[in-house]
Amino acid sequence: MGTVGALLVALVLLGFQAWDRRRDARDRHRAQAELIGAAMGPSERSGSTGDPTAGRTGIDLFNGSLSPVYGLVVGIVDLQGTAPEKIERWLELRGKGTRAIPVTTMSILPPGTFRAWIPGTGHTASMGARPGPEIAFTDRAGKHWIRRGSGRLAELGVAPVDYFRRWGFYGPYELQTPERVE
Repeated sequence: MGTVGALLVALVLLGFQAWDRRRDARDRHRAQAELIGAAMGPSERSGSTGDPTAGRTGIDLFNGSLSPVYGLVVGIVDLQGTAPEKIERWLELRGKGTRAIPVTTMSILPPGTFRAWIPGTGHTASMGARPGPEIAFTDRAGKHWIRRGSGRLAELGVAPVDYFRRWGFYGPYELQTPERVE
């Protein structure tokens, strides 16, 4: 009985150890991506007040890791309201009379806080709307991620630019240089 009991305890402990290792591997896989975020920045208006293409809107990007992330696609989505809630929906509207699509690209986001500028203002300016940023990127391990406007982090199977090509997001890409925010 003692030998059988010891064997069962050993098997249970081995199972817990394997489960713990898988959890640690998953956490390491997501470690850098969890430290990347974005928030709406300032808007700078110019030209006529009714023109959504006039001026520009900032998105503040946060990289809390010690390594840069690469190949970013940054956009403004609607967290509440009637404008598109994902970058993909904006790209679907591109050929349907929508003049300004609030999406841009950056080649690199170094550690720290930086700003990307989206041409135009008022992209989600409907009554009761609440805009939010969406950011897709590649981490130092070559894994591709998207942080939705809701804050949810999801892994992409391909690089962000390649992912959004499905919706007609073709170059040439702007590849902005990030502007440090003090």
